[in-house]
Amino acid sequence: MDLERRLAERAATLTPSERRIGETILADPNLVAFGTVADVSRAARAGTATVVRFAVKLGFDGYSQLQASVQRDVSGQLRPAVERIRDQQVGDDMLAARHAEVEAANVRTTLEAIRAGDGRAVVERLAADTAP
Repeated sequence: MDLERRLAERAATLTPSERRIGETILADPNLVAFGTVADVSRAARAGTATVVRFAVKLGFDGYSQLQASVQRDVSGQLRPAVERIRDQQVGDDMLAARHAEVEAANVRTTLEAIRAGDGRAVVERLAADTAP
């Protein structure tokens, strides 16, 4: 994340309020990506002017440029999430195939365990138990 790099580079020059703003944004990037200066200032318990000064101190032209940077970072994280969802769907298909293999193996094992000639007796017994 570009913001993390900028924070690390300028950590020594940040005031306690600015550090709190940075921590707040890192904890919830969506707050700055989709929120206002007022939202960030309220969450970080800092003034709106401090939020704007924070953005400038990090090398942005202002809050809007900081917001755009975080939005790019957030959107970059969304794409991998979509890919993970697609992978999960493939994983579900593989899980169903694996389940089918296990069940087929169970049926084979059961059928192999029946001695020759016992199959007819089993079917007759089952048929007798279900007859009205």
